[in-house]
Amino acid sequence: MFRTELNIPPSTLKINHQDAVLLIGSCFTNNIGDQLNQNKFNALVNPFGTIFNPLSINTLLCSSLGDRAKIESGYGRNGDVHFHYDFHSQFSSTDKNEIETKIAESLNKTADFIKSTKWLIITWGTAFVYEQLENKTIVSNCHKMPSSKFNKRLLSQEEIVKDFEKLISQLPADIQIIITISPVRHTKDTIELNSVSKSILRLSSHLLKEKYSNVYYFPSFEIMM
Repeated sequence: MFRTELNIPPSTLKINHQDAVLLIGSCFTNNIGDQLNQNKFNALVNPFGTIFNPLSINTLLCSSLGDRAKIESGYGRNGDVHFHYDFHSQFSSTDKNEIETKIAESLNKTADFIKSTKWLIITWGTAFVYEQLENKTIVSNCHKMPSSKFNKRLLSQEEIVKDFEKLISQLPADIQIIITISPVRHTKDTIELNSVSKSILRLSSHLLKEKYSNVYYFPSFEIMM
């Protein structure tokens, strides 16, 4: 009586232990991936670190598939620490050569894994992005650089769908894609704007599911809410 039951229709598609599963996205991805790994599935989880917005996820997957021009221009420095705007802070180092090597290894590992991947699970966290004022490039991580260097804005549903279409054209044709939305609230955006952000993500996932026969939606957001 204190909650609404959500009935999920059974699917004819099943993930089994012979399937390679690539998971990428927000911190909710790590929770799903941990469950798969603990139960002995062949899962590669967030090889680039935690990523929250759809466009940065697409950029990194496309980069792993061969389009690495943007990667070369994404390095930055904060004091003695070198970093990359598209990667999690776990790739940061006082030695730039070290992070260049780690980034190349993560991209190559993901590229090799995608060749045998049957399932790609993407978890979107937010439709808010930070855009560098200098070059209008969307970053995945600001790495504690001054806020004056960025413009925070909401992605539109049109941007998300159009950018995803570039990604899907580069993925193997037989890959199955599950999109889910993290139920974690981004309260720093305020509760009201968090709802706007999640609504944009939900509409975008619905439109992609309707357009592509190999794209599915899993209602993790709805289950938790």
